[in-house]
Amino acid sequence: MSENTAVNKSEQAEERTRETRSFMQSVSRATRRRFTPEEKIRIVLEGFRRETTVNDLCRREGINPAVLSELSARPVISAKARLETPTA
Repeated sequence: MSENTAVNKSEQAEERTRETRSFMQSVSRATRRRFTPEEKIRIVLEGFRRETTVNDLCRREGINPAVLSELSARPVISAKARLETPTA
């Protein structure tokens, strides 16, 4: 009987864990901030100007510095690919 109870409690705990993860994912999706292309360009250009530190800019905009780095690298990578394409 104790084995059956232990298995049942384990299954209940796993179900609660799944429910909690599902809830956390839904909250994360609902509260995730989405930037328009214009906002992204503005933030990247402010970073290029170097009037403030990257950390201050990211703190003010509420983004992670890694996100700013990724946003800044995209145009460079895109331009490099276009320059490497042979022209007729």
